[in-house]
Amino acid sequence: MSKVILITGASSGIGNSMAVYLQQQGYTAYGTSRRAMPDGAVKMLKMDITNETEIVQGVKQVIENEGHIDVLVNNAGLGTAGALEETPLSDIEQVFATNVMGVVRLTQEVLPYMRKQQSGKIINIGSIGGVMGLPYRATYCASKFAIDGLTEALRMEVAPFGIQVCSVLPGDVRTGINEHRLTATNDTSIYKESFDRTHQIMNDDVMQGIAPEMVAKKIHKLIKKRHISGKYLVGKPLQKFTVFLKRNIPNLVFEQVIKMYYKV
Repeated sequence: MSKVILITGASSGIGNSMAVYLQQQGYTAYGTSRRAMPDGAVKMLKMDITNETEIVQGVKQVIENEGHIDVLVNNAGLGTAGALEETPLSDIEQVFATNVMGVVRLTQEVLPYMRKQQSGKIINIGSIGGVMGLPYRATYCASKFAIDGLTEALRMEVAPFGIQVCSVLPGDVRTGINEHRLTATNDTSIYKESFDRTHQIMNDDVMQGIAPEMVAKKIHKLIKKRHISGKYLVGKPLQKFTVFLKRNIPNLVFEQVIKMYYKV
C-alpha cells in the first residue's frame, strides 16, 4: 500500500519540489495551497493553514479518499525581514499565525488518525534561523525557534503511539522567498543603511542557495528510515558549520561572527 503524504505550502518552492519528487517515488502525495489549484503531478487541496475550517475539511478529504495519512510535512511558512522596532504588529501576528499556529492546528487535526493507526511521521520544516538569531529577521527566527521547541516536546508526547516527529532545518534554498518575504523598511528609518546591506546579503544567499530538490531528497530518506532522530540540517557546508560554531564557541564570539558576515 502506497504511503500517503500530506505536504503544506506545495504550490511552489520546497513544498512543490517535495510533493512532485515523492509522487515520482511512488508515494501518494497531497499538496496544499492557499489558492485553489488544479491537480497536476500531485493532488492539490485548497488549505490556508491559518483557516481552521479549511484544515478540517482538507484532512477529512484525504482520509475519505485514502483512509490514512502516513506522513505530515509542515512546510508552509512566511518569511520576514526588517528591524523589530519598525515591524508592524499585524505582520508579526501574520507570521506566527502561519509559521506556528498553522503547524499546531494541522498537527492537532492529523494526530488522532495517526494515533488510531499507531504509526506516522510528522516532519516540521524549520530553518537554520531557528537555532540562531539573525539580524533583521527577529520575527522569522522567533517563529522557527518556536517550531524547534514544539518538535522536541511533541516527539516525547507521541512516541508511545508509534508516531515519530522531527524537524528539518534548511539553510538558504533557491526559492521565491525573496519576492514573498514581508519587509518592514522605509527611507527615513534609522536602520535603513544597515538593513539595506544585510537585506542584500540575505537575497544573494537565497539566489546562491541549494536546490529545493536537495530538501525533497532528504525528506524522502527520512520517510524511508525506520527510526528518525529529532533534528536534521540541510544546506551548504558553511551554513551547517555555522550551527556547529553556535554550539561550540562563546556567545559573544559567535555574535561577532554573525555581525561581520551580515555587515551590521
